[in-house]
Amino acid sequence: MRQPTYGNDTLRLFSIGSAVAGIFGLALLYVLIDKHIIQPLVQLIQDIQQVARGDFDTSITVYESADEVGALSRSAREMKSQLVARIHEAERFEQGINYAGHAIYITDADGVIEYVNPSFEDITKYSAAEAIGQTPSILKSGQQSESYYDELWGTILDGDVWEDKEIINRRKNGELFYADETIAPITDRNDELVGFVATMIDRTEQQIHQQQTQALSRVLRHNLRTRLNLIDGYASEILAADDPSTCIDYAQDIRTQARRMVELGNKANQTVKKVADTVQEDAVSVSETIESVAAAQRRRFPEATIRTDVPPSQLAVVVDIETVLEELVENALEHNDQARPKVTIRVSNQRADSTAPTVRITIEDNGPGIPRNERRVLREGEETPLLHGSGLGLWMVYWIVTRGGGDISIEERDPRGTRVILRLPQQSAATPHDTCEH
Repeated sequence: MRQPTYGNDTLRLFSIGSAVAGIFGLALLYVLIDKHIIQPLVQLIQDIQQVARGDFDTSITVYESADEVGALSRSAREMKSQLVARIHEAERFEQGINYAGHAIYITDADGVIEYVNPSFEDITKYSAAEAIGQTPSILKSGQQSESYYDELWGTILDGDVWEDKEIINRRKNGELFYADETIAPITDRNDELVGFVATMIDRTEQQIHQQQTQALSRVLRHNLRTRLNLIDGYASEILAADDPSTCIDYAQDIRTQARRMVELGNKANQTVKKVADTVQEDAVSVSETIESVAAAQRRRFPEATIRTDVPPSQLAVVVDIETVLEELVENALEHNDQARPKVTIRVSNQRADSTAPTVRITIEDNGPGIPRNERRVLREGEETPLLHGSGLGLWMVYWIVTRGGGDISIEERDPRGTRVILRLPQQSAATPHDTCEH
């Protein structure tokens, strides 16, 4: 009879027990790892992902244990607090930029625009989508030389701030505007150049007001002084005269000069009002406006010959050319000393290299011409003690045209007469129009 093998059974039971204990231990270890490591890490990952998606109201679950998981959760909470603080700071900064009355734009190190604020859009007429990806050269007016821009780039690339109190830029619609501009370099922590930030203040209205003040002051003082001297002379003659009829004649002269003083005051008031009210928003047809002005002037001056010569397709500009043409044509006819005054208005469009399309309007007459000092005042754009214009009409034309992004030049004709040339930014084409003469 075979005896039981107690030693083998014991060994087997021990092995089974050890295996069960090992499995239980592993299970317990897994539970402990899952509870104290895996679950906290999963929760931390979820919290961090919520924050990364922009949900800054999500709280980071913090584990107060002294192990690595506790330290990681506390670090995550601190990073989230600092991130939220930086974001709020950036939001306040962005709000400040967005509500700033000055245009602000930021470029990369190559000068490519990366950001513009709403004031930039308002001032330049370029939307953010149109400006971003471009360079500030979209604002070039052609009024500054290349050496000007060489000096600008040299300054900011050297790490210095560039400031200009009177740069002339061009809006998207072609309109010129005066601006104060400051450009500063942006560097990283290693002091490496990473971009530029620029601020721009529109000074157009201040510039025009300054010119108006100068022109009105000198024109009024010059003309009023002349009229008052005449009145004083006529009054002296009245006091010295014995003949009543002579006194009456001088009294009439005094009334004439007084009336002209009133007319001058009214003209000054109308000029200021006209310029203030002639900010043109919509494009106007050049051909239709020319024909309308020509027809009105033909009725006023039936003895005159007014010829219009416009291209087959109409052109449009964003300038109050009706006021401009009325002033120029009326001035050419009122001061014409010929028995048969003649005025010709011609229109053409031209595109110079790398510039926007331009409408050229030429007004020619056969009159005595515009005095040289008047032409020079307009060319230089300001009045000086030794140089001033006697009339306000040409100043009004100058202000309207330059505000609209154009320029004006005046030439003498051979053998006599004046040629006024207007160059205005072209907006769009319209319908055909014929050339006519009366």
